[in-house]
Amino acid sequence: MIRVAMGGKPDSSYLHLFWELGNKNEETRNNVAEKLVQQIIAKQNEGDEDELCSDANYVLGRLVKGLSSNRKSARVGFATALTNLLLLLPSTAFNSANLLQLMDEKLKVAGTSKSEDKEIYLGRVFCLLSLIQSKKLNEENSNESLAETTKELLKLSETKSFLRPISYHGLGEIVIQVSPVVFKKVIWPLLSDRFNNGWESCTSEQLELLQSCAKTNPKTCNTAYLKTNKWIPQKSKKGNIIGDHCFKHLARIVAETTSCHPKISPLALSILTSVGKLGSKHLGKFWSEHLSSTLLTSSPERKYLSLKLAIHCLSCLEVDQLSEIWSKDLLMHLYHALLNKDNPLHLICKNELPKYLGEKLTEDEVTAEVQYAFLFIMFQ
Repeated sequence: MIRVAMGGKPDSSYLHLFWELGNKNEETRNNVAEKLVQQIIAKQNEGDEDELCSDANYVLGRLVKGLSSNRKSARVGFATALTNLLLLLPSTAFNSANLLQLMDEKLKVAGTSKSEDKEIYLGRVFCLLSLIQSKKLNEENSNESLAETTKELLKLSETKSFLRPISYHGLGEIVIQVSPVVFKKVIWPLLSDRFNNGWESCTSEQLELLQSCAKTNPKTCNTAYLKTNKWIPQKSKKGNIIGDHCFKHLARIVAETTSCHPKISPLALSILTSVGKLGSKHLGKFWSEHLSSTLLTSSPERKYLSLKLAIHCLSCLEVDQLSEIWSKDLLMHLYHALLNKDNPLHLICKNELPKYLGEKLTEDEVTAEVQYAFLFIMFQ
């Protein structure tokens, strides 16, 4: 139950700021959010620390409701202001349970309009992300609110496919923030069944979350669990999730990351880097036996991905494996795209890739031998 101080109408001096939270300019949005939060905290500090002032109560309601706005940039601006306000409001006046209650009041899914429901769903996710980023869940040591937040993110991830990436991002943030004790007691029991089917039905979001769990909590998400659920071979001693045993599945997962183009998925880059750390021969094998055919025989988006990843791999390769990645098939797709103006990748290959390639070749990780061999392949 929120204790709210008695008060009149909201102070009109900050009401105009709500519109500016949707400004297209990021710096302007951030400045407006900071100004709004400063004014509300000043109001809050005038009264009882354990009682939410009427202005703060009003603004919190407006910010949470505003998270469902479809006005461009507004959702981000409202989320920024909400996160910053939660950071500074004492939990004795407004805690995580209060925010979850407010979210249910202000962001109800009516089910009467698909477009409106979509905005409400996104608003709920952004509200939970603001709560997580404010670190209030950790500061309060509220296992109940932590569990409720985790459950809601899992529920949202299953509701609509477009909610899955951002919901799993929130889950990943929770995994990183909580202590090993809290993870084992509260979080892992809610997450572990997501990983019970091993590689066969694994999505990119599940893999990223599992890796985070194993890295931050190796005693709970341990080798025994990974073996039991077919993430690693029974004979494995190191317990590495990524290895030769899963190359087929990794190729499928990498190919499914094209939704964020033209930006390349950080997970796709991370997978290639992880395979590269196994050794140049492993990377060459992964590419030539699994990834190349998966990407080059598919859509323009996946062919674009293959070119960007091939450039990324230059820092992980030795000369002997260079031709396995920069193969005749890959080069032919590149040449056809450059020569044919009607090719969907023509402008990208002509304007974007040379710059990206030039930047990569100047990195210290790309050896002189690889640079020379690569140039020889390109001009052969």
